[in-house]
Amino acid sequence: MFLSISKTLAQQIVDTIHDVCQYHINFITTDGMIYASSDPSRIGTFHEIGKQVASTGKTIEVDSDNIYPGTHKGINIPIYYHREMVAIVGISGDIREVTRFAHLAERISHILLHEKELVAIHRSLDEKKLYVIQSLQSQGLDKNLYFLDCLHTFHLHPSDIFRVVTIEVNTRYNLVNISLLEQDIQRFLASLNESVFAYIYPNKFIALIRNQTFQSHFEKSDDETLPSFLAAIAGPVVVIILLALRVIIKVAVDPMIALPVGGVVCTLVTGKITKFGQFAEFGLGKVTGVSILLLGTGTIAGIIKASALQIDVVNLLNFLHMPAFLLAPIAGILMAGATTSTTAGATVASQTFSGVILSQGIPAIAAGAMIHAGATVIDSLPHGSFFHATGGAVNMDISNRMKLIVYEAIVGLTTTVVAVLMYVIIH
Repeated sequence: MFLSISKTLAQQIVDTIHDVCQYHINFITTDGMIYASSDPSRIGTFHEIGKQVASTGKTIEVDSDNIYPGTHKGINIPIYYHREMVAIVGISGDIREVTRFAHLAERISHILLHEKELVAIHRSLDEKKLYVIQSLQSQGLDKNLYFLDCLHTFHLHPSDIFRVVTIEVNTRYNLVNISLLEQDIQRFLASLNESVFAYIYPNKFIALIRNQTFQSHFEKSDDETLPSFLAAIAGPVVVIILLALRVIIKVAVDPMIALPVGGVVCTLVTGKITKFGQFAEFGLGKVTGVSILLLGTGTIAGIIKASALQIDVVNLLNFLHMPAFLLAPIAGILMAGATTSTTAGATVASQTFSGVILSQGIPAIAAGAMIHAGATVIDSLPHGSFFHATGGAVNMDISNRMKLIVYEAIVGLTTTVVAVLMYVIIH
């Protein structure tokens, strides 16, 4: 594989070393032309000593200026890679001082060329993988020498039986976990013995898997069954019972304890206890985004509770000459919209506005009903967890999930209007 030091790369090396030593440095082609230099005026000029170095393959030292056309006092050394000369580097100055910097440029060039070679090899392997897979997919397979060479590279034989598997990642939702999912796919495909796979931008994997391996990993046997209904719901039932103990026998079990216990019970009754760590990792990956949203919701609720919003809303109602009882549904709507949570919205609204609402003679039950009804109007906005949890449950993209907000708001608003009318009629 022939590699060369590009003009851009050579200029970067020149600038870096020049900043360190302040000596003028040139990169010269094997034809004797300067193509990178700390002195821009010398780029594109002929370098006689550089040409001689290329011809002889030996380092040449120059004791004084202008002995040869286009040369200055200094040292000129060839740069080899895989026993092939790729460039000549020359540094002007006292030979005793500049020699070490010339060798530094040589060493840096070797390192960068090696890195470039590794990248090229990796890219070449990826291209070969994709070529093999696409060739085997095509109807008219041409078993040319390059194709046979690719098979040999990956220890494949034309008579082998393979399955072509395409895995496409849904990028329409939950973008946070897409990279993690792609890493899991790569690890899984790499774990399959003698499988060849390639990644096709932006979201597709194509794998060539031996038929026997495919059957063992992708085709279920007749005796393989899913967990029974009772086993599947055992975990959630345990969690519900533990949380209900607070009401039944006044024993408070923290959800941080109840949820893991439910997970352990579920893995035990389904016979999957050895995979508990795998299941836990998968579950935590699913709730990461929602957890962040919940933290944000709690923060917003705390800020609202500590603000002067109560006074501002009351003043607005007085300014508009609106009945005092409307404060209850309006408070529920506003707080639920801010926190994107029916529970948080109703709680914050009750704690913030309860004093003013009750002081107007509005019964607590009626006020609570109107607040809670109002909290269902716009509680599913995009900055809340409910929006993403419900959309993700059915693999709905964000644009389509946004369309449901109007219908959800209509349902909540209808409930709110009924609650307000009931208060007006009864009281």
